[in-house]
Amino acid sequence: RPHVEAMAMGLPIIATNWSGTTEFMTEENSYPLPIDGLVTIEDGPFRGHRWANPSISALRRLMRHVYEHPEEGRRKGEVARQDMVSKYCMECLNAVVARRLAEIERKIDSRKQQQAAAAAEEETDDVSAASSNDGA
Repeated sequence: RPHVEAMAMGLPIIATNWSGTTEFMTEENSYPLPIDGLVTIEDGPFRGHRWANPSISALRRLMRHVYEHPEEGRRKGEVARQDMVSKYCMECLNAVVARRLAEIERKIDSRKQQQAAAAAEEETDDVSAASSNDGA
């Protein structure tokens, strides 16, 4: 959430190029930070989870780059804000959720129709079998 909030404010961000952030961070709107592999968390509530290990050397380079090229940072911040406003506004997210729910509803309806057709076919088979037995 801090990433999205900073981007929505037009701030240039440097963040780990791993997991959920890759859904909204791009080279155009941020400074994705490479990772040096994954580390396993040894204790605490996330024990056993594997987390990205951010590249310290890349972080140093990116921080220096943003410091030395403030205008580029401002441009990326502007692009980030535009992306957040145009792609992740409440109306946009509502539309995404509505489309997904409609898709789920279509799948449920399709399954119900398939089940009803299978039940009707089974009933027809049972009636046919009963008729055959009556005539025998």
